[in-house]
Amino acid sequence: MSNVKVSALPSGGTLLDTDAIPVVRAGVTDQVNTGTLVADVSTAKTDITSLKSSRTTDEADITSLKASRTTDEAAITALQNAAGPTRTPLDQSTWGWINQGSAAVNQGGNVVQLVLGTEGSENVRGRFTAAPATPYTITALIYPGPMNTSGTCGVGPAFRETGSGKIVYIAYVGNASGAGPKWHVHRNSSPTVNASVVSENVFSIPSSPQWVRISDNGTLTVYSYSFDGVNFFTLVSETRGSFFTTAPDQVGIIIQNFGAGITVAGSVISWVIS
Repeated sequence: MSNVKVSALPSGGTLLDTDAIPVVRAGVTDQVNTGTLVADVSTAKTDITSLKSSRTTDEADITSLKASRTTDEAAITALQNAAGPTRTPLDQSTWGWINQGSAAVNQGGNVVQLVLGTEGSENVRGRFTAAPATPYTITALIYPGPMNTSGTCGVGPAFRETGSGKIVYIAYVGNASGAGPKWHVHRNSSPTVNASVVSENVFSIPSSPQWVRISDNGTLTVYSYSFDGVNFFTLVSETRGSFFTTAPDQVGIIIQNFGAGITVAGSVISWVIS
């Protein structure tokens, strides 16, 4: 400390609590009582002890909050999966379009949405990726979205054979017959050529979301639906060679909107491969 001078100790050589120490700094003389200094140090020690105690309490509170968060997250997950299989968001960001046309995809908030305006000819537009090794099952939770009975439209999971371009999909669709929405397994020899409808005879009251399932065990391809995600009903079970030239080597999601007169949109809420 520069420019500070402390006078000699009082006679006797003992510094008492009541002694005043003259401090000279820049021409100003103040007197500091050593007793006050001792009291200030004692107070500071008490404050430091209190701060340490508070820190210990805060750390305990933080640990408790972390434990509560873990418990809450587990409870939320349990509620989300209370009915049906575990729900896993689909990440299709690395998938590719087949016959995209004017279709669009939106991904966010753990939802993948396909959107397609009405069209004058039948087109299957979709996004696909390589199929897993057999045997496998894909269970999807689909929000069918808007549809009507003045055209054929729908969204659902699909198999595709890249060599031939053949596609088979299952979807909850509106139908031009006016009969109302129904489960629908549909064959297309290409994205633009309708080959045949394998099954469309299961009618249901529109509700959202809907569980659908496709599976391939190396011999059979199976298409199923469920209202609760646990109990599935098979619409179609057929040998691979009954339609596919060799075997489906891609899986994906499709959207179709033929003459519906409205823009169709459908969302994939969960996509579980087992």
